[in-house]
Amino acid sequence: MAFNLRANLYPQLLAHRGHMIECVEYGDGVNMALECMTCSTVLMTQDKPEVRCQGCDWTGTEEDMEHVGANIPDLGQRVMPGEPMPAGECPECGALAHVIERWTCPDCGLVWEDGTHACTSPDCHRDADA
Repeated sequence: MAFNLRANLYPQLLAHRGHMIECVEYGDGVNMALECMTCSTVLMTQDKPEVRCQGCDWTGTEEDMEHVGANIPDLGQRVMPGEPMPAGECPECGALAHVIERWTCPDCGLVWEDGTHACTSPDCHRDADA
């Protein structure tokens, strides 16, 4: 079972003390996982982040953009205080693109990206913020 990153990690890590841990790439770089080879357990997994343009709804990855992070032209004038920092500049229209935040319910596996942090599956009654 993967780590619950919202909980205290100490007891979860303690269970794998002295074990052989590896960082493994899947799907030609689409996913990275931290695995305990001793227990044959996936401890953590993370897909490569996708980005979405706020102007034209283009989606891609940071590798698809020419201007990324601090290299975005006129960044200080394009992002207001308190706004999320963009991942880069859209290669289609030049607007800012942000990482698409996805959430996965640890109980039922439902994935959503609306930012509510709560599972909406009718088969699962877990509140992800709990």
